[in-house]
Amino acid sequence: MSSEHANKLRKVVAIGDIHGDYFRILRILEEQQILIPGTLVWNPLSDNVDLVFIGDYIDWRGESLEGYTEDWASGGYKVLWFLKTLWENIDRIQKVSSSFSSKIHIVMGNHDDMMMESVRIFSSLSFEDVEFLIENPQSYTVIVQKYMHKPELAQSIAEQILRFLNWFVQGGEPTIDSFGGLRKWKDAMEGSLGKFLRKNLILGIIINGRLYSHSVPDKKEFWTPFRKFEKVECGIRSSFKEAFLWGRKIWGYDFSTGMRAKPFTSEELDEILKKIGIKGFVVGHTPMNRVSPLIAYEGRVVNIDLHGVPGSQPYVEIYFP
Repeated sequence: MSSEHANKLRKVVAIGDIHGDYFRILRILEEQQILIPGTLVWNPLSDNVDLVFIGDYIDWRGESLEGYTEDWASGGYKVLWFLKTLWENIDRIQKVSSSFSSKIHIVMGNHDDMMMESVRIFSSLSFEDVEFLIENPQSYTVIVQKYMHKPELAQSIAEQILRFLNWFVQGGEPTIDSFGGLRKWKDAMEGSLGKFLRKNLILGIIINGRLYSHSVPDKKEFWTPFRKFEKVECGIRSSFKEAFLWGRKIWGYDFSTGMRAKPFTSEELDEILKKIGIKGFVVGHTPMNRVSPLIAYEGRVVNIDLHGVPGSQPYVEIYFP
């Protein structure tokens, strides 16, 4: 950060789970004066901002959308390309203005990770096999049987297929459709957009002592200094990464079963924060049917997953860096 900004108030704007709601992003960024009105261009006057997206950019599953139009189905595609475009826009401004210190942080969500893992299926199956899989999801064993002459390969193929189908039924189908079909989605994920996501999606970012991550890990084995694990690749399996993408005990749910569970006590949360080395969390992943972020645990945890609620607001914090 330049000396010019050292004693200047800095603003964090954090936007929760989008799930293809492209127009919600535009509305929020205009309201926060981050975009020049009516454009997709970063406002150079917003030169001291951390813009944080908290994950789950894709996989619309029928929730209400803002700015509903006949092209709503392209939302997932538009959101991902917008993130890439905005990142490049900021990069250009930074190269010509030494006083511009704004940054964009793109946190991965469990849906984003599932998508990036799913595209790896093309390393094992032909395009035609994946097309068959989409058209006949109940007949996946037909594909597996092609590889039965190599049992070790058949097991791997079966696992890949089941992971792909798991993503497909949890929102992957409308995401693929948003790209214009399987071929265009595959080309985008193997091309510049996929490269951008693999390079720039992060597990979380600590700003002013708060960890912005998709979720809070359930198990004690993952309550450890976060900075060791900031760089984990999207789409590659990692138990540490999955803990920060799927945990729901903080809200009283067992993520693996969906059943109610005893949430963390205040003392347990204090232990989590101390071991990770932060003063609080800002997370998404578990939807809240409300317009404004949910402030919980006496302000130590904020939930900003407000997707499906038109007019919902971001989390905004202003502080001295």
